[in-house]
Amino acid sequence: MKNLNRNTLVRDFIGAAFCLTMAFALLMIYSGCSEDSSPINGAHGGAAEEQGVYASLENLTISGMAKIALANQGGGLPQIDMRGLEIGTVITLYELDSISFTNTGVVLKDTIVNDSGDFSFQNVTLTSPYILITAERPFPETEYAYSVFADVRDTGKVQINVLTHLEALRSLHLVKTGIGFSQAKQQARTEILNAFGIYGLSDNIMNEDPMEYTALIYALSVVLPTYDHKGIYPESLIFGGEPLEMLFDAIAEYGSFHNIDASVDSGFVDIVNANISLVQLTLATPYEYFEQTGEEGVRFYRTEQRVVEYFANMLSVVFGIGRCDQAREGETFNAPKPDYHQSCIADYGLVCRSGSWRITMVEKEHTEGTMTDARDGRLYKTVTINVGGAQQTWMAENLRFDAQEGSSCNEKWSIVEGCYYSNEALMDNVCPDGWRVPKSTDWETLLSSVRDYYAVPEGTVQFYLFDMADLGNPVGFGLKVQVGSYTTRLAIDPDEDIGETDVKNSVYLSLVEGYGFSESSERLPVRCIKN
Repeated sequence: MKNLNRNTLVRDFIGAAFCLTMAFALLMIYSGCSEDSSPINGAHGGAAEEQGVYASLENLTISGMAKIALANQGGGLPQIDMRGLEIGTVITLYELDSISFTNTGVVLKDTIVNDSGDFSFQNVTLTSPYILITAERPFPETEYAYSVFADVRDTGKVQINVLTHLEALRSLHLVKTGIGFSQAKQQARTEILNAFGIYGLSDNIMNEDPMEYTALIYALSVVLPTYDHKGIYPESLIFGGEPLEMLFDAIAEYGSFHNIDASVDSGFVDIVNANISLVQLTLATPYEYFEQTGEEGVRFYRTEQRVVEYFANMLSVVFGIGRCDQAREGETFNAPKPDYHQSCIADYGLVCRSGSWRITMVEKEHTEGTMTDARDGRLYKTVTINVGGAQQTWMAENLRFDAQEGSSCNEKWSIVEGCYYSNEALMDNVCPDGWRVPKSTDWETLLSSVRDYYAVPEGTVQFYLFDMADLGNPVGFGLKVQVGSYTTRLAIDPDEDIGETDVKNSVYLSLVEGYGFSESSERLPVRCIKN
């Protein structure tokens, strides 16, 4: 185990202002878009200077922007949007000595006053071109600061985000060892990205592919949380305090955080697993639904796909399996089973595809097939599953037969739900000949078998019945949800007596709330089972 110097470089000159933590529950990050115009007026760019002697560092304008990438899954279509930091965010500029890179005593402050996250320092005179800028959001949003280490002679607006913050930690350490500023910045960026399993990323990715950049910044931010004051995740998953400080200290000193301490690695894996569960909520919704919503819906879905791919490559580094390249195409790795079962990802592996690791769910053995409904000629996918020594054959999609009386069919709904049927239609067995509306016991038998196979708590077993696109369809059952809904509700045999005082005519299966049986007066979709 490496020994760390717990006094980080940043804290050497700004003390408690550099509390290096991030808020996981808010899922917020700093980012921005580059501008072609130079905001640093009167400064020369990049020319070699005699050590400690610099020209044209008078009456400078130093400006930039700080933004957040917010995963908004409230009402309406979910989005990952880039927004300016809150009005009232304090931006602090520290001049750094050009030899020791400690604070010279020059400290300037500005406050964000618009929704764009812009800030500006005008008429600035410095003796050194090197600066550190921090952004601290107003209480109670956060108690941390992000930073950027910059040379005022460079052109372009100063950007503050989670990546520049990590780079600042490492590059400040490197320049203090005698490495030049430009080399230190480039080395720090490469090391930081590699530490998170990211290779070959363009230095100009922010401008070349804004969606990719958003996915990168978002993925980095949500795996480096401080605390969860919103209570979204159990306290056992809060990856804050000492382990997170150790991670940042290791980033500064070594450019990596792996194999520093077991608590850091295990905590990091738990956090990644928990975030994969969030992305699964999106991937359980058919892409066609997002496509129907237009460009914004497609962008959100594609961004989430890239985020989960970043997660896979982060895990590959912690698991020590190396980089996915052409020579390893198709190679698989079975990930250790996480202790945190509520992440809903108890059994998964990594597979090398097209130069990147991808997450894939471990499958329970099943046989896929098809059947044709003779009544209308519609073809359905089917799945046969071994359940406790017997077999069940289910339709792997919901029934779409238009029974006229007692049915409601709409092509837009049918992507997920199929048609909706009344109790009367269900009692007439709306399913094709040789098939029937399932009983609650059919569902219990299926769920019990899946629960035993994956060894997961009862409240998470239904998760494995969902088709999660890139992550797989582990049981072949193919359940889907609509945009913004994490629950599907299906009809059960209304004539069945399941020993309850109230009649239960539906089963609900939720990605976040478990499963159960309930009474519904509404028409319901049907998943038929073979006799």
